[in-house]
Amino acid sequence: MLRVNTLKSARFIYQVFSSDCNATCHKSGGSVSKLSYRHTRAPIVSPEPEKFDPSRFEGKGPAPYTFIPFGGGPRMCPGNEYARVVILVFMHHLVTRFKWEKVFPDEKTIVVALPTPAKGLPIRLFHHQK
Repeated sequence: MLRVNTLKSARFIYQVFSSDCNATCHKSGGSVSKLSYRHTRAPIVSPEPEKFDPSRFEGKGPAPYTFIPFGGGPRMCPGNEYARVVILVFMHHLVTRFKWEKVFPDEKTIVVALPTPAKGLPIRLFHHQK
């Protein structure tokens, strides 16, 4: 059985400064937030984040300080591999057994915290004819 849960679309990490930095930094009591979506698309992490390039995953692993969703090292989440397999099986069935069709083909994208389809990107799924 596959459970479907709503995931938070953006995770914000807040930091409050306890002292002043310098003229280019925030003042004491100010705060900054880090948005994972923008962090993973930074040029230092990936020069062309929107381009599908499997070769970026070959080699020596992520650069230092790269956002890793399940953590890493000895404290890595044990659900990492299970989640990956469940998602792969689900996607396999969704792609091989259904035909997809957008309900609104020319839907606009709104960017607030994350790029989001204006109408939620509803789709129709049809069983493939065998």
